[in-house]
Amino acid sequence: MLTKRAAVASWSPVDRNREVSRCPWRSSALARPTTALASLGGPEAAVPAGVTLAAAAARVPVVLDGLATSIAALIAVRHEPAAQAALVAGHRSRERFGLEPLLDLRLRAAEGVRACLAARLLLSAVRLRREESGRVT
Repeated sequence: MLTKRAAVASWSPVDRNREVSRCPWRSSALARPTTALASLGGPEAAVPAGVTLAAAAARVPVVLDGLATSIAALIAVRHEPAAQAALVAGHRSRERFGLEPLLDLRLRAAEGVRACLAARLLLSAVRLRREESGRVT
């Protein structure tokens, strides 16, 4: 994982990101959602994890874009394993949950650009499918 020192005030957040990015996602140490939350984040991870759970319950896809969303997704899946069905890897990255990514643009720290592109791709696919299913052949 590449991080830039200029983006943070000290090395501690950078070191934390490196530590978390090496974390074994399927580790039994992170099997319980509360343990995963305590180990990987706090409120900044709990809120997106709740959003992920709500989206999954509503059958809305959740596009993962980097470390923060992957941590939230991990916590959500530990809480409700069925939530994994809603996860979509927007791009190729280290934190993929074994998902096949929609895009491989080799962008790093793109501040959500990859997720926006992946979401647009999903929306275009849905629109195309609706248009095709409405045609009589």
